[in-house]
Amino acid sequence: SFQEAYAEVFHLGEGYLQLENEAPGKFKGNPVIIGHNDGRMHRKILFEDTFFDVLAEFQAMEWAFLSGCSYFGRVNSAERQNKLFALIFDIDDVTANTLNNFLSGAIDGGIYPIPNFIVESGHGIHLYYVLEEPLSLFPHIKNQVKNLKYYLTRRMWNRYTSRIKDPQYQGINQAFRIVGGKTKEDAPIARTRAWRVRTAPFTIEELNEYAEPEYQVDTGRLFPRTQYTLE
Repeated sequence: SFQEAYAEVFHLGEGYLQLENEAPGKFKGNPVIIGHNDGRMHRKILFEDTFFDVLAEFQAMEWAFLSGCSYFGRVNSAERQNKLFALIFDIDDVTANTLNNFLSGAIDGGIYPIPNFIVESGHGIHLYYVLEEPLSLFPHIKNQVKNLKYYLTRRMWNRYTSRIKDPQYQGINQAFRIVGGKTKEDAPIARTRAWRVRTAPFTIEELNEYAEPEYQVDTGRLFPRTQYTLE
């Protein structure tokens, strides 16, 4: 169910997210959901204890989007990012044949990492790679993860997995249609659906194995290298 998917993505019950009336001081962040309904934009914080109540509210809207990050405050901007809970990839214009190519390459060939969830979003798919330990998004970590995501996008979006030749690159702050939410009017399905493929979450080191060394994330490098010597 979509509850199980989001409980795993955001490690619900493990104390990473702030409760609605929790006292400040523990420096926790929360996912921020955005939606559109009746000609108005809506934005809310997804607290640990009211997560699914708010999610249900947005599932009824014309559209609603959510990223794989948590944020400080109620603005889902890159400057306010707190932790990365999942890397989410988008592949557009997918057919049964191209999806079969992707799954064969991931499961049988080991060419692509096997996603935890595949979300059917209408004309395309979203691939969710859930992190075993949410990654604190220091400025230089953000840049490294963006480079890793761009590299993996090039690897996974190709002429065998999509009818669109050129991949679309999206940063880690990109939000996607929520599971159980409405799709576009011309989509073959009315609401997005999630399919579990892999149970075990990923470490960032496991995802690194699918990238060349210069695109891998070094979690020990929190800041860019300086040109200054110690002297």
